Amino acid sequence: MARIPHHTTELERSNEGSGLAPPPDHGHWFPPDERDTDIRSEQHDPGFGRQADSTETGPQPFSLAQAFEPAEVVHGALRGAIAAMAMSGLRRFTVEMGWAGQPPPDAIVKQKTPGLVRGKTTGERRAMIELCHWGYGAVGGAGFALLPRRIRRRAWSGPVFGLLLWAGYETVVAPVLGIARRPGAKLSQRLSLAADHLLYGFVLSHTRRRPPR
Repeated sequence: MARIPHHTTELERSNEGSGLAPPPDHGHWFPPDERDTDIRSEQHDPGFGRQADSTETGPQPFSLAQAFEPAEVVHGALRGAIAAMAMSGLRRFTVEMGWAGQPPPDAIVKQKTPGLVRGKTTGERRAMIELCHWGYGAVGGAGFALLPRRIRRRAWSGPVFGLLLWAGYETVVAPVLGIARRPGAKLSQRLSLAADHLLYGFVLSHTRRRPPR
C-alpha cells in the first residue's frame, strides 16, 4: 500500500520549536479532547461531576408534615387508649389505698362540666368519666405518634412523654381551668399521679409496632 505523504502543519512546526514530542507519522494529529480530561478526572475522583446525594448532607430538620403517618397516628391513638385503661387500674388501687386524691378526669368533669353527668347514676357517671379519660389517652397517643421516629424508638421516650403530660396538667391545665385542689394534698398524691403517668408512657411505647429486624 502506498504511503500517504505527510505535510508538516503549522502546529507541528510550533511544537518542534517548543521541544514537544512530534506527533506520530501516520494520520492526522488532534489536540486532546475535553472528554478525555473528564474521563481522567473521574478515574482519579469517583465523585467528579456527580451531584451530591441528599442523604450525605446530614440530618434533615424535623417536619410535622413528613412525620405525619396516618396509620401510625391511628395506631398511636389505640395504644394511648389502652395505656389509659392501664392507668385506670393503677389509679383505682392508689385511690382505694388512700395514696391518691381526686383523679384529674374526675376533677375536670365534676368541677367544669357537671351537666355532663347530672342526673346519671353512680355507675353511669363513672363510665362517662372513664370514657373521657380513655379519649384523653387516645389524643396523647396520637400526639406521641407525631414525634420523630428516632425519638419514639428510645426506651425512655414513652415514660418521659407520660411525665410531661402529668407536668402539663399540674402546671398549665389545672391552673388555667381553675381546678380546685383538696386542702392538705399530700406529696404521695402527686407522686401517685406521676406513677400512673409513667405507666401510661411505658405501655404507650412498649405496645408500639416493632420494625422487622
